[in-house]
Amino acid sequence: MCRLPAPYQDLQLTFNVTSNNVTCTARGGFPKSKVRWSAFNTSSDEEVDLPGAGTSHQEDPTLKTFNVSSSVVAPLRELENVTCRIRNPLTEDMTEITRKVPGKVPGSAPYQDLQLTFNEASNNVTCTARGGFPKSEVRWSAFNTSSDEEVDLPGAGTSHQEDPTLKTFNVSSSVVAPLRELENVTCRIRNPLTGDTTEITGKVPGSDEGLGLDTKWVIVVAVLAGLTRLAIIAAFYFYKKFPGIRRRLINPCVSASTNTVSSPPVEGDAPASNMSGGNSSPPVEGDAPAGEDETALLNSDKKNTQEADKLAENNETPSTSAGDLTQGPSGGNRSDGNVKLGKTGALYHKVCTNADDDEARQKEEISADKVTELESTVGI
Repeated sequence: MCRLPAPYQDLQLTFNVTSNNVTCTARGGFPKSKVRWSAFNTSSDEEVDLPGAGTSHQEDPTLKTFNVSSSVVAPLRELENVTCRIRNPLTEDMTEITRKVPGKVPGSAPYQDLQLTFNEASNNVTCTARGGFPKSEVRWSAFNTSSDEEVDLPGAGTSHQEDPTLKTFNVSSSVVAPLRELENVTCRIRNPLTGDTTEITGKVPGSDEGLGLDTKWVIVVAVLAGLTRLAIIAAFYFYKKFPGIRRRLINPCVSASTNTVSSPPVEGDAPASNMSGGNSSPPVEGDAPAGEDETALLNSDKKNTQEADKLAENNETPSTSAGDLTQGPSGGNRSDGNVKLGKTGALYHKVCTNADDDEARQKEEISADKVTELESTVGI
């Protein structure tokens, strides 16, 4: 059975400016058609063929006709319009459709497929895009967590590479940024002819997993301040909890355990903590001064200090007698014949023994008063 040819109809032309792709469709033709592409080039000011088209036919099972679809990649930035021609090989009839490139600004094409990559080791960020014309302008910015505002990132290096077929450009731009201070980074690619801007924003890897260096220093300072406060509280607690220690701080001549005047330091003797000969009992918690309060001890200490200062000014060395000295913790008799007190030891001996003598005199006066009172009572 002989089949009559049928013309193609309902031609349509669609553009994808992003991918520089143009598609032509038609239906109801017979036999399979031949498709030819052409366009008017603004650079050469002439019509040129567009090679490399891909064409396919699909048969309608009922009408036994064909639907055709053909696509071609074209340098749209250089073209003013595109034409699709569909020819019937039997009749040589030709149907065509011409469309102006949409949104066409002569000599321009938008950049696409933006990508952002981070190199944390070198604090480097790279932005890439392709398929644009002319060469783009790239601007970098970022959100700074310290200042809580968006800031520009200067010093970027940008390069363009031309696609030999499409005559468009691929762009690559890199910048060094203080990533530890940033939350995210934005790359903006601007077409200088149209003013159109395409941008991409990426979150800095690990920006929400750790603390910045400044924040860590704040934490360190806060911890140190807390420890210092605890140390002060602990010192105050022990000062109030153990009065024996407090008394020794007020007057070093007073024993922490017996509240008596200590012996003077002698060259060669054991440390002051052992001057009781190992017989002194440890401080008892809650002890209080025997017969005198802290005010009296402060007054006594002031008096002893004044006497020591006076002796030091006159460069005097107080005399010592064998009766004033007792056996030292290191053994031996601390007498005039075998012990030599240095200037510091002599001052200490003078001050502390004077305190001892004052206390002894006070006890003797009290005893004498009690004897007199007893004699008066019994009528002696």
